[in-house]
Amino acid sequence: MKYDVACVDDVGDKLAVKYVDTYQNSLARNDGYYIKISNVAADVIREALANSNRVWLPKNVDGELGVADVVISETDGLEKDKMVAIASIYGKVDYQLFHISAFDHFNYLNMFSKLASKGIFITDENKEEKYIEIIEKGDEAFITLLEDYLEAKDKLEAITYVYKKSVHAVNEIIKCESPEKLAVIVDEFNSK
Repeated sequence: MKYDVACVDDVGDKLAVKYVDTYQNSLARNDGYYIKISNVAADVIREALANSNRVWLPKNVDGELGVADVVISETDGLEKDKMVAIASIYGKVDYQLFHISAFDHFNYLNMFSKLASKGIFITDENKEEKYIEIIEKGDEAFITLLEDYLEAKDKLEAITYVYKKSVHAVNEIIKCESPEKLAVIVDEFNSK
């Protein structure tokens, strides 16, 4: 099932909207609390966020939220720059997530299971000795399985790194109090 959701942070008496996504895509993330919203509300929120405005939703409402529930606050100066920076970071993470498919997750788990069925359990602590163990066996199919596993693992670790980096950057942006510090945070995010 696919429907629109708003990713929100609880800020006391209301919810601050971070971004809008579809329920299907939000399953790949763990960066907030999701509220079901109508398609029209999603369009209004996307436009407001694209214009660097703050968007709020009420707390403790049952069911799908509509346009009447959306509160938009215009921002300027540093707050607007912070909103633009956060939107840019989320855009880069979304781009990365878009390129990771359910098949990539399945493929990793499948390769892990195949190795486990052969008695090979690779952890961060024993990975080098297990790689050597597989290579020393000289079985080409086993080596190919290891290569496939490592490729799938690298792909998932790369997006995990980008995601963790984005969470840190957004948290720093929210706390920052000067345009200079904001520029440093954004540059650090973009350079790693």
